Order: sequence, then structure tokens, then C-alpha cells
Amino acid sequence: MALKRFLNQERKLDQQPALKEQYSDFIREYERLGHMREVQEEPNEQPGSVYYLPHHCILRPTSTTTKLRVVFDGSAKTTTGVSINDVLMTGPTVQNDLIAILLRFRRFRYVFTLDIPQMFRQVGVHQQDTKFQRIFWRYDRNDFLTVRELQTVTYGLGPSPFQATMSLKQVAADHQEEFPEAAKVIEKETYMDDILTGADTLNEACQLQREVTGLLEKGCFGAHKWCANHSQILQDIPEELRGTSFVVSDNISKVTVKTLSVVWNPTEDWFSVSVPDCENMDGITRRKLLSQLAKIFDPLGFFGPVITTAKLILREIGELQTDWDDPVPDEISSKWRNFRTEMLVLNDVRLPRWINWNGAAKLELHGFSDASDLAYGACLYVRAVFPDDSTEMRLICSKSRILPKKKVRNKAITDRQSDGCYGIRI
Repeated sequence: MALKRFLNQERKLDQQPALKEQYSDFIREYERLGHMREVQEEPNEQPGSVYYLPHHCILRPTSTTTKLRVVFDGSAKTTTGVSINDVLMTGPTVQNDLIAILLRFRRFRYVFTLDIPQMFRQVGVHQQDTKFQRIFWRYDRNDFLTVRELQTVTYGLGPSPFQATMSLKQVAADHQEEFPEAAKVIEKETYMDDILTGADTLNEACQLQREVTGLLEKGCFGAHKWCANHSQILQDIPEELRGTSFVVSDNISKVTVKTLSVVWNPTEDWFSVSVPDCENMDGITRRKLLSQLAKIFDPLGFFGPVITTAKLILREIGELQTDWDDPVPDEISSKWRNFRTEMLVLNDVRLPRWINWNGAAKLELHGFSDASDLAYGACLYVRAVFPDDSTEMRLICSKSRILPKKKVRNKAITDRQSDGCYGIRI
């Protein structure tokens, strides 16, 4: 199975020389860093004693580092009908909740973010187990076909997220006495290879940055794509390791970075959402509409009513019981095109990242919920009252859900009790 897929992949790459060169560069880097080594197949290997992974590439044009990534397919079924992921223990979920991380990120006055490069590949696999991570490869079809073994935790295998995350947490536990604050960051403010943290004072933030760097070095983990809302926090970080990029739009220079797929401007310290330009709006299908909707990531629910409207259009298509690749009716297609074009204005919406309650005489939480026959939602605000009677109101987060459509409704959802019940469910 793995050999057949490699030969098919090789034929496709031969037709795209530029893509083949990127693919080869990725494999060369793997070998240069010692994350892969060539091995010789043993004669008469018993079934199940080794395993060969098929692989393919994915392109990430928006990435500031790796434009192409080779993915190893641990879910591919063998001739037995079983994949290696089917028999591997994946381990429990140990990464932190994404929404909780973003909410904590909003409470600090001074913040910084970073990314751990090639996090999975910094964790080695026991030599007795690398034989289950074999691949076929050759740089040119005129060369002999070779076998290579991956030496590190591999992207595409079920246990890999658990193994990489637990390795990082173990580093924090081993060195928590030397780096106490950084250990807390790893434990509570890290999501896979992304770290979002901060402090209430500038000096504390600078000290925390040094601690995090020192702790990661203890585990042989690197750090790049550093961003901060104050330049002094990054004064010891080389320019090439910073993640800030300039995006020019409408003749206005904007400094924006994506924090867990949420757009954050560290200079002006605001959040927004990234809505990509409308591409290939001809021949709208259910699959294409879902793909466009999935590109809009709004975990804190800043734009919940807008996303809910898009989901209702998607549900309308689903009720037609058409195939995923069948064109949708002109009426729905026109509705989606107009709505998708209007969604671009969300790129200009700005919401403050920092929820300021320093010096507040009183804090109030205000929650609102509502429901209809189509959807229900709830939102949460914090209201700070200061000694001079001034106030600040900030949206914390919101949640919304669409309701399953029923053919017959005995009673519309309009009373306050029902509204409150749906809000509690969120």
C-alpha cells in the first residue's frame, strides 16, 4: 500500500518540478537534522514486525515559515483493513482548552506570544519503535528505491500530539524550581506548539520572557515567531526570530499576526478575524461552501451572529439532500455570494485585546441570552466601574448554536424561560 502510493505520488511530482523540489528539500532537511535515516530491509521480515507509512504533501501559502509540509498518513488502511492508528493508543487529551487560553491572554496588560518550531520532531522515538515509522523514498526515479526510518515523533500518527505535549510538560515539571513562572505558563497557557502569556507589569513580562526561553532550552525546544505588545519584551530576541509581518491594505501599513488563528495586532493591541477574499465563487457546491466557512475561525464568538447566518445557509443546502459536489440551486447560490461578499467588512472590525480592570472599584458580569425557532445564543460582558465613576464595557465571549429543524412545531420559542434555558445550555 505504501509503495503503491509512493509510486503514484512520484509520477505526480515528476509533472510538477517546482513542487517536487520543495518536497525533496523537506526530506533533505529531515535527514540533515537527523530526524530520518536510511536503513536496509531485512530478508524475510515477518508481517507486523515493521510498518511503512504512505506520505503526501500539503501546501500552506499563508505560512511565514514552511510553505510545504510532508504529512505521513498513519490512518491509511493496509491490505488487512487496519491502519497503524487503529492499533496505537492515542493517550488522553492533555492540551489546554483553546478558549480558556485566549481568555487568560486578555487579562494581562503586557503580553507576548511565540511558537515552538518543529515541536513534534524535537521528541525522539525509542530505537526499538522506529521500524514502525518507515517510508519509501528516492530523489530521482533513476535512483534505487530506498527505505528510511523516521527517528522522531511523527506528524500523522494518533499518539503524536499526546507524546509531544507530555514531553513539554515533563520538561516544565523537571525544571519548575529553576523556572517557576515559566513552568506555570507551559502548564496553563500553551496549546500544542503555541504559547500565549503575559504579566501585569512590564518588568514581570520581560522576566517571564527570559524564563520561558530558558525553560524551553532545557528541553532542547526552540522558539520563534515572537510577538509582543511592547518592544522592550523582545529586546533580546533577534529580528529573524520575530513573527511580526507587515500587511499592506488600502494604503495603510498594518502589523498583524495570527494567534491561534485569531488575528492580533500587537502594536495597537486589538483582536479581529481573518476573512479571506472571495475566490472561485462559480459553481457553488455544498462542499465548497463548507470549505469557505471553515476558513473563518472565531473561537471567542466575536462574530457569532454572522457565523450563525452562514451555518443556516449551509443547513438549507443540507435539507435538499444533494451530494456534496452537486451545484446548489441558483437562489441559494446567489444568497451565499452576496452574504460572502458582505462578510469581508469583518476584516475591519477591531476589538480590544486587554480587558482592563486595574484600579476598578467594582466589576460586574452581564450575561445575555436569546433564542428563536432557528438558533439560540448567549454572550458575556464585563463592566468595570472606576472611582471617578467612569466605566468600561468589554465583550468577553459569546456562543451560538443552530437548532435542528422540525417539520411541525407545537409552540414557538418566545418566552423568557425558554430563552434562559438555552442560554444556560451554552
